[in-house]
Amino acid sequence: MPQLRRYALLLMVVLFPTLAAAQVGFVRSADEFDPLERYNRRVFAFNQTMDRAVIRPVARGYEKITTQGVRTSVTNFFANLRLPLSAAHALLQGKPRVAGRNLTRFSINSTMGVLGLFDPASRRFDIQGQQEDLGQTLAVWGVPEGPFIVLPFIGPSTGRDAVGGAVDGIADPVSYYARQEREFRPLALDLINLRASLFHTERYIDEAYDPYSFVRDAYRQRRWYAIYDGEPPADVLDRILMPEDDPADLLED
Repeated sequence: MPQLRRYALLLMVVLFPTLAAAQVGFVRSADEFDPLERYNRRVFAFNQTMDRAVIRPVARGYEKITTQGVRTSVTNFFANLRLPLSAAHALLQGKPRVAGRNLTRFSINSTMGVLGLFDPASRRFDIQGQQEDLGQTLAVWGVPEGPFIVLPFIGPSTGRDAVGGAVDGIADPVSYYARQEREFRPLALDLINLRASLFHTERYIDEAYDPYSFVRDAYRQRRWYAIYDGEPPADVLDRILMPEDDPADLLED
């Protein structure tokens, strides 16, 4: 069994009991959303140390030897490869129009955009993509988010997103190519390019009174915005911003 598949099964065994507990009201306030806080803070500190020592310098070096145009083309290429998977998740969530837009973008950018290096779908036809993943699909299906968890090297997640991310990792075309061909350079390029794109967000974390809490809360809010396609209902938004008043499951309404 491939390593990623073993990892996905392990996550399911470890995290699904906690997800079940969340279904009956376990995860509510900020403290209850983060029952693993002591562990998470240690992993968060480890990730920051590794980032400063290894990942960030590599990304800075990559930024210096490439132009913004090159980095944009790299981003376009990998995002385009993942559009069919996003389209599949959109269908599973009952959003055929989103699936259609993603597939149309994929067709246009794969041909007119030279294998996705360029983005004529946006520039010429105003067809915007929408990223969907298994974590969002599980949320739409009613699976609770579970506890907040910081994964080594990966970063913030939840029980639901960790399971979804592990399964998506198996289906992801870049990861699949790396496993099948034993060629990891495209995957490394994707990750380094992604890290370089995050430099502009660093100051917000560095200036936060508690960087860990800032990242945790921002992650949760961003995920719920993604689940509701950027337009969460007012009551859901209130519960996200004031979790101590969250008496019911966020998706009950």
